[in-house]
Amino acid sequence: MRKTLIVDDYDGETTDNVKPVTLILDGERWNLDLSPDSLKALRAALKPFTSKVDAVRIEPSRRRGGGGRSNRPGITQWLRENGWPDAKGRPTAEQTAAYDAAH
Repeated sequence: MRKTLIVDDYDGETTDNVKPVTLILDGERWNLDLSPDSLKALRAALKPFTSKVDAVRIEPSRRRGGGGRSNRPGITQWLRENGWPDAKGRPTAEQTAAYDAAH
């Protein structure tokens, strides 16, 4: 049987106990593969910052697809009133951009 080994993104070591870790900062998201020792080093480096604040758990979205808009019916109505006769259902990116530009 073949065993898959993953390279630790921090120290470059190849081991069988590397786990995926997600780091989010300033709206950017990094997916890291870290061994237990590298994860411990990351947590130690962040501790001066994280020890002074409350953690916020990010729950996975239960919705499918894109972010959706709460004003979708209003957008569709505006599209029809402004020369978009084929405006039905979910607005396209082009239609949404036109609506956003007008508002």
